[in-house]
Amino acid sequence: MIMEQCVSEYVFPAVFSMVDNDIYDIIFPDLCATLKNVDGTDLYDLLKNAECFLEECLEERIDNDASIPGARSLGDVELGPSQFANYITASVEENKENRGIFLSYETRLILAMLSRQVGMSKNIEEAYNIIATLVNIEGDPLPTFKEFQKVALCK
Repeated sequence: MIMEQCVSEYVFPAVFSMVDNDIYDIIFPDLCATLKNVDGTDLYDLLKNAECFLEECLEERIDNDASIPGARSLGDVELGPSQFANYITASVEENKENRGIFLSYETRLILAMLSRQVGMSKNIEEAYNIIATLVNIEGDPLPTFKEFQKVALCK
């Protein structure tokens, strides 16, 4: 059965709060969601982590038939010392069946970090295959490399 795809775009402000040198908490105040202790040495990776976390938060709300609140403007976000805010955009497939394999945010992050480290000396697919032999996700088989790329790298 082919399900109709329905992808929605969401934009929410995120607050990045430095808790230690290059370690941040990512807070989505409108969703009451916080991801703690994220490596922020690379701004691109920090923002990508925020995007993946936002997608996961929104998918969870959709799956639980919870409402998705409106987003406040960036100017309405209160900031404290060592904080900055930025809009984060997420594309979410409304039909759960179309999302493919679900991996938690933490699992995606671990696999992406491991593949990046192992991939320094090998191509990314070889690195993933090495990781696949080392990682067991609660007895479930790991996705194929192509599925991993789509899910773990939020593409």
